[in-house]
Amino acid sequence: MKKLLSFVAIVSLLGSVAFAYDEGSTGPNLKRSIGAPASYPVKVLQLVRNGENGANESAMSNGDVVIWDCNSDDGVSVTYIGTGGNPSTSTDAVAGVVVGSIPTAETTGTTAVTDVGKRNWGYIQVYGLHSATRVTAVPITAGEGLRASATRGAAIGSGTTGPTASDASLGFAFDTSSSAGTAEVFVRTS
Repeated sequence: MKKLLSFVAIVSLLGSVAFAYDEGSTGPNLKRSIGAPASYPVKVLQLVRNGENGANESAMSNGDVVIWDCNSDDGVSVTYIGTGGNPSTSTDAVAGVVVGSIPTAETTGTTAVTDVGKRNWGYIQVYGLHSATRVTAVPITAGEGLRASATRGAAIGSGTTGPTASDASLGFAFDTSSSAGTAEVFVRTS
């Protein structure tokens, strides 16, 4: 019976993969996983509000780089650089990259509290691989740091002219690109 139990124990150890680490050496920590195979990248999304409600404003689109809305200053509203009295050149308020689409508000004069449940809410990605981030002012190289551009909804490489390299980071480019458009980016604003 002991031999049978030993055999079963050995077969079960060989048939599964285990990942171990010494938690005592890392101290308190946060483990991120998504309930999928380890080959899937972790992506962290955050629910935000599009505070724009002008008649001619367009929805935020997938891949747009957005900043925190410094006028609403509620920690949940995002906007584009230079919109609605927000800083026109400061890129320090980088929030993340839009996932999907976030429409504008259907009424004017609203706040995050009065907008709960309305159409102008959606998600931005604050961490992980985003494969369609808008990029301008190319070329960019693989591994180059990116930040928000003064161009509405776009990212810019840290080696290009424009906002200073000290501006808040959006993340970095995975691939080298010589044309404006979309790029694979690792977002890390959180």
